[in-house]
Amino acid sequence: MSRPRWFLVLSSSLLGLVTASSATLGIVSVDSATSSVYGQDFELEEERLGAQALGRSAYDFRLTDIDDEVVDQDDVRDTPYALLIAGTPCRVSARTASRLVSALEEHEQMRALVVVYQPARGHQAAPNLRVAARTFSQQHVEGKEASERVQVGLSDEALRVNYGSLVYGTDKSLDDVPALFTVDKDGIIRAAHIGDASEADISEALAAAVVDEEDDE
Repeated sequence: MSRPRWFLVLSSSLLGLVTASSATLGIVSVDSATSSVYGQDFELEEERLGAQALGRSAYDFRLTDIDDEVVDQDDVRDTPYALLIAGTPCRVSARTASRLVSALEEHEQMRALVVVYQPARGHQAAPNLRVAARTFSQQHVEGKEASERVQVGLSDEALRVNYGSLVYGTDKSLDDVPALFTVDKDGIIRAAHIGDASEADISEALAAAVVDEEDDE
């Protein structure tokens, strides 16, 4: 059985970004098996996540990547991008990152930022986050055709709390659950996926962030 999809339709009376009739702003989905993967109680309503995330501006960020270079929102300004907040070591985050980099091959105008953190529970941590992130990049990002458009950054608490608030509805930091958001060239969140992401999940999320550009071509 396929997992449910919610296509959120918001009228211009609720959000001034769309026309008077109505328009689909994006896609949101949640992997219902995530709770069993992590052995913890994880319940998230797709409609609530969509209402909190889709159509809002992406959060500003300023991070350090694995090469000790600063990356911030100016690096992706006017460019659609995917943001994956991923734990390591974590097989679900690793699988999602690998699929994301492969999916970017179909969307040459997009970039991706993979923000790596070390989950608080249930994993053997690397000596430090930079070592963990570099290993993550070597194993799941590098060597793929689109890897030159992917930056791997070191997570900070502010970023995880900001996006955690969209996921949980409270000021709770993302932990143990990979989260993928796609953002259009105007800096608006167009898709969100929480948990294990299939190739189809990722392709839909990327397409939602570039649909207007592809229609113009």
